[in-house]
Amino acid sequence: MSDELKLSANEEKKFSEIIKDLNKRKSELNKSLQSSLASLGNIKDAKKLEAEFSSYKKSLQAFNKISEEELDKLKPLLGTERTVQYLQIKQDLATRIKATLTNPDAPLKDEKKPLPAPKLIIE
Repeated sequence: MSDELKLSANEEKKFSEIIKDLNKRKSELNKSLQSSLASLGNIKDAKKLEAEFSSYKKSLQAFNKISEEELDKLKPLLGTERTVQYLQIKQDLATRIKATLTNPDAPLKDEKKPLPAPKLIIE
């Protein structure tokens, strides 16, 4: 990512710190969402169910807020053009990963066909 965005050493350090922090928080919130959803299915009491549902909703909102925060933190560091480039690269990677997971045997679009065997010329 750093090479594609042509980040300086200082920018790369700040960029990686931001991304690591955001990814850590996303991971924690995702675990919270999964456990909350699992417990929602087991609750029979209406009041407890409503309270857990509310908790789930707050966690979901916090999870979605991280994407906005990502933009707010990266734009001052990268500028608008490179932030847009980052988003495009990120989306492309996500699309490739999803395509690979859904159909692991399919070749990637950017994958080049093998070159034909070289011809030998004997003089």
